[in-house]
Amino acid sequence: MVSYDIIVIGSGAAGLYCAHQLNKEGYKVVVVEADQRIGGRTRQDVDFTQWPIELGGEMIHGGDTLYYQLAKENNWGIFEVFSMELFSQNSKNTFFYLGRERKLISQDQVDDDMSMLFKALGSMKEDTQGMTQEQIGEMNLLELLVKKGVPYRVLGLADAVYSKTWGTNLDRIGIREAIREDEKPQAILKNYKIQQSSKALVDFLANGLEIKTNWRAKSVDYRDGGGVSVRSYNGKTITAKAAVVTVPLTILKENDINFVPALPQRKLDAINVIGMDAGMKIIAKFNKKFWRQDCQLVLCGDSPVPQIWMDGPPLRPLDKQKPAEFVVTGFITGDQAKSIASLSPAAQIKAFLNQLDSMFGNSQDWTPATNCFISHIVYDWCKNPFVRGAYSFPSIIPSSFKYKESPNQILSEFVDKKIFFAGEATATQYELSTINGALQTGLRAYHEIKENLPLTSIRDSKL
Repeated sequence: MVSYDIIVIGSGAAGLYCAHQLNKEGYKVVVVEADQRIGGRTRQDVDFTQWPIELGGEMIHGGDTLYYQLAKENNWGIFEVFSMELFSQNSKNTFFYLGRERKLISQDQVDDDMSMLFKALGSMKEDTQGMTQEQIGEMNLLELLVKKGVPYRVLGLADAVYSKTWGTNLDRIGIREAIREDEKPQAILKNYKIQQSSKALVDFLANGLEIKTNWRAKSVDYRDGGGVSVRSYNGKTITAKAAVVTVPLTILKENDINFVPALPQRKLDAINVIGMDAGMKIIAKFNKKFWRQDCQLVLCGDSPVPQIWMDGPPLRPLDKQKPAEFVVTGFITGDQAKSIASLSPAAQIKAFLNQLDSMFGNSQDWTPATNCFISHIVYDWCKNPFVRGAYSFPSIIPSSFKYKESPNQILSEFVDKKIFFAGEATATQYELSTINGALQTGLRAYHEIKENLPLTSIRDSKL
């Protein structure tokens, strides 16, 4: 039986970055992954069009992030897309669509109801002054917007703009945790993509690591008197001084991994409170750019697909010998993802094309998307057996939750200097639900191990 210094469970961005850093430091590390492929919630389709299509995590959110830094240092070829700021002065390529009214609205055409909505989304902290932490914790975003008098006609847009970005519904976003997330520092509010896709990150971090795929962890035994023993579902066992658990939140919520002894009650309570909802993408390919030249992102209220973004030339260098291709990605989360997932494949793409036709059709061509359509692919993350959803979101904190710390903070805490935790749901200083957030938690876990299990002490114990 081979003994390691550290076992990393999960090969997403968090697990790979932590293992990458530990390996550079000299620790003997092994990464175990339940799937047959590495990368976690990053995944690509390289055959659909002339550039790799991201089926999962897609963007670098912020020009002051670790992810951005890695991309620049390694020359991965990044390009800027729509801004993180809805009303950026430098780039006005985000549009809004009111599905009930079939109205496409540019950033310069925002009406009074929409202005009231956006002001309310930006003033959550001020609007909850005088309330107790318990009251704020139990309040959801829908309640707050209704209390503020935000008109009904734009509540669907609020869902598309805010809660669908977080991967859930308005009535599942907890105000206290949403305020906490909104206050996390970020200076350069820009979005970027990598020409080579996020596989560039995965390949870079995985280089030189020992990784065992098709290795699904069933139990983690960290009883007193020894290190850690991790057993797989097919009966294999690996031992080490410590383990880093980086699996998606759903895997912990559904008790796929048995911890011996059981995790502390405060951690179990945190796991129970944090939410993770459904998520999927419908990606359609067209032979013509039928949308406005300045349109890159549309946030769609009261529509089957709440967020769509465009891709292709001129942002993508294409083979001039091949026909031009243009791609529209439909990003669907929360209850809408569950609804779309219940449809037949033919009905799914029909719903998407019908929405695009309504958004961009005119008297010259009422069905431009349908007329230009070539093919499509769908990836439903709920159907991935090792993920089962999108990502964590700012959750409602019930009065029964007796801890002052956020549930994400509690989830991030290590246990007995043997079990460490990373992954986007454990992000505390940086944003949840993003690749960068996951990377930062991997870095944090690395520092925790380095401080609590220094390599010199591990080597001395083996003498």
